[in-house]
Amino acid sequence: MTNITLELVLESFKTFGDLDFSQFTEQEYQIYTQFVTSMLPTIEHYHNIYGSNSHEFNFSLIFTRLTADNLITKFRTDQKFYNECIDMLIYGISPIEGTQLETPALLTKSNELTSYYKEVFISNLSSTNVISLSSSLHLENWWLKLLTFFSTELFLFLCLFVIFGFSLIGSKLKSLNYPLMQLNTILLSVFTLTISLILLINSPTLNFTSTYGFEFHFSSSSFLILMKFVFILIMTILFLLSLRYTLNSNKISFEFSSLLLFSTLATLMLLSCNDLIGIYLLIELQSFCFYLLTGTKTNSNFSTEAGLKYFILGSLSSGLLLFGISLLYGFTGLTNLIELNQFLSLNLNSYSYSLTSSLLLSLILILISILFKLGLVPYHMYVPDVYTGAPTLVTTLFLSTQKLTILVVYLNLYNNIFITLQSNSILNTLVVLSVLSSIIVGSVTALAQSKVKRLIAYSAIVNSGYLLIGALTSTLDGIASSIVFLIVYIVLILNLLTIYLVLTKYYNNLKLNSFKDFTLLKKSNLAVSISFALVLFSIAGIPPLAGFYGKLFLFTSAVKENFYALAVLAILFTVVTSYYYVRLIKVMFFESELNFTFLKTIPKFESYLISICTILNLTFFISPKFLISLVNLILLHTYY
Repeated sequence: MTNITLELVLESFKTFGDLDFSQFTEQEYQIYTQFVTSMLPTIEHYHNIYGSNSHEFNFSLIFTRLTADNLITKFRTDQKFYNECIDMLIYGISPIEGTQLETPALLTKSNELTSYYKEVFISNLSSTNVISLSSSLHLENWWLKLLTFFSTELFLFLCLFVIFGFSLIGSKLKSLNYPLMQLNTILLSVFTLTISLILLINSPTLNFTSTYGFEFHFSSSSFLILMKFVFILIMTILFLLSLRYTLNSNKISFEFSSLLLFSTLATLMLLSCNDLIGIYLLIELQSFCFYLLTGTKTNSNFSTEAGLKYFILGSLSSGLLLFGISLLYGFTGLTNLIELNQFLSLNLNSYSYSLTSSLLLSLILILISILFKLGLVPYHMYVPDVYTGAPTLVTTLFLSTQKLTILVVYLNLYNNIFITLQSNSILNTLVVLSVLSSIIVGSVTALAQSKVKRLIAYSAIVNSGYLLIGALTSTLDGIASSIVFLIVYIVLILNLLTIYLVLTKYYNNLKLNSFKDFTLLKKSNLAVSISFALVLFSIAGIPPLAGFYGKLFLFTSAVKENFYALAVLAILFTVVTSYYYVRLIKVMFFESELNFTFLKTIPKFESYLISICTILNLTFFISPKFLISLVNLILLHTYY
């Protein structure tokens, strides 16, 4: 057993950069040394357990140095924090004693942790440290708080297997003539998601997982709760839409709903995941469900081909992601995003050029995989075929929930890994090029399309490019604009594809493949045709509809951060995209054909959904800043 002293630790800090105590005041020196002294038992623990050359021991030194430096910076810049520290020093609070990590006396007042301690210290300590800390804070009923934190996921997990088992056994009953169990499975799934939504609203936003031994692999925040709320709401709507779809398609059984539930569980956990291995496994679980859902139209060669193509190219993307994670782990010994953030925050100039280049290579591979999942150029080749061949409900799933999930994962990786690396400009350049290429290629290619779902697929490539414009700015306003654009886009897609769904053969025995199939839709149902035209105008960005404001917020945030060329090109190609939307509207209202179809009455739920989405689209201009102000407030509460 080696005795780790204050002098040894301070000497080791020189490895991570110069440490000149001559620049410190007497109070600053006391604060610095007292904090380091409080960390000595932890550093000694890692040294004795893992050895002096271990990643764990080095990380404990790195974390102690970074946090101590941050304490001094806050002491110098935050007057309130300065006054609290001076008061404690005057009253002679002694350094930490004992062999176990306790609450640092310097940061304690009336046995309550200051906000800075909670944000900087608790969120970054390893599980060993935090378990000791939780003991000193006398946290009671930890298991109850843990269940509260995981209530949504646990409830969904248990219900998923109950529903799957019930459907599997029920479908094998000979006495009932082997029923397909679609109706039962869908209704049970809707009930499950409704209860999950209630549990989510009442879930805590503190990171209880880090307190109870999960080594902060999962987290929760106001922002994540908002994203989960939107996601579960979308999935509930998709289940209700699938009700009539599955009942009118004898080829689809209860497995369709079960796969949707499995993807829901994977997505909810993925949104909270803070570990690269967990992110990879959950993306794979989600993707596996998507591969199968794409090919569920077994009577369609296009669906089968789309499912196979998606599986092969998706596997290649997953291989790149895993290879990038493996390289990153090999160079750092870390997979946790918080630990990687601390490691990469160091001045990498002190390391060799080969190490920095290798780290950059691993991050590029991870970034490529994320861009593939979003369907950005040049990783977009699968998008038109997959979105066209998949059932319309599954296409809606791809256009809404998948983009939401991958955007949150991208923001999580960007804020913890990409932004900390000094070669961040290279990664930003790659994303900018991909965004520009997506907007240009998607817009130009869509001009030649004559099939509606294929047009929607190329439109999705363009809008995926728009989606990352706000995220590129790395500001709260920029990220908020991306989130608002995504929410508006999801509402418009639900409106668009619900109309498309009620017009297809499962409702009206129509095959709507090309533009000419929409000829004189206004004669069949004027209200539906007007709603369809409004949503197309909105996606094109015509004021004063919701889509216009979604793009306006994005372009404004880009201009504020000096992305002038990106903003100008995006605006120019918005004009180009307007052409093919207006072309479809022209077919619906102005082209004539001798034969047209009388439509059946649209079911109530679909009617309500189309009406609500249309009203939101039309009335968004009344208070366009409300949504972005709300998202800004949630992001501010999350990150500051």
